Amino acid sequence: MSMEIFKRLFARSQGVNVYLALRLPKRNIPGENFPGVAMRDIGELAALPGVDLSHPVLSWQCRRIETEFMQSSGELMICDVILQFEEIVHLSEAIKPRARLAGILVPGPERMAKWLAEGMALYRDHNRWLDFPPGHIEAVYADFQETLKRLKAHFDNRETRIIEIQGS
Repeated sequence: MSMEIFKRLFARSQGVNVYLALRLPKRNIPGENFPGVAMRDIGELAALPGVDLSHPVLSWQCRRIETEFMQSSGELMICDVILQFEEIVHLSEAIKPRARLAGILVPGPERMAKWLAEGMALYRDHNRWLDFPPGHIEAVYADFQETLKRLKAHFDNRETRIIEIQGS
């Protein structure tokens, strides 16, 4: 689905359209497909005042993204986030009616396969210095695949679209 069609489908909705890019830094997002959308990496939010990094990473990310979405006056995308399924569902509900989670950008299969291969190669070459058991890389990959599957099932026939970003 082209981005223009996607944007027109949701132009009639209430609130500001916001987007999440899971494990995709903004340099990997084709900006021409999201004109007028401000993009910020999650690392930029960590540098802002009021971020309490003593809490678990996923908790502060979820709280900070919610705050950013609620305070946004225009379309906004937060990139390179690592959130669990439950946190994403919580965000989509918590920001209503002020904002609307219009899309969740996820890595496509080609990109995921490349990341798995790179992770396994790094583990093979450096496992004596890493504190990960054998199979950890594959388990993280499988967990993320399961999260994507749950997101697709949950947001099927809802206003939030799952958008795969292809390429490497």
